[in-house]
Amino acid sequence: MRERFDDGYDPMMIFSADDFSDAEIAAYNELQVIPFNPIDTRLCLEEINEWSLDSKSCTNTRLHAPHTYESFEDTMRPLQ
Repeated sequence: MRERFDDGYDPMMIFSADDFSDAEIAAYNELQVIPFNPIDTRLCLEEINEWSLDSKSCTNTRLHAPHTYESFEDTMRPLQ
């Protein structure tokens, strides 16, 4: 993975639509709480409006439903 992407960030978090090998996905899943969920389809619409000449908005669909942990709050509360 580092040979292909050596930019100081996790490419599987940023570029989840890219093609990753089974070994790369397995290595990612060993280190993460939430397993890798690649983008299955990407629908992009280009539109022209009065504020900009053109704009593109994309909607991604993931291969699997969101993991239950993704709905949890990511802030810590003091123990009561």
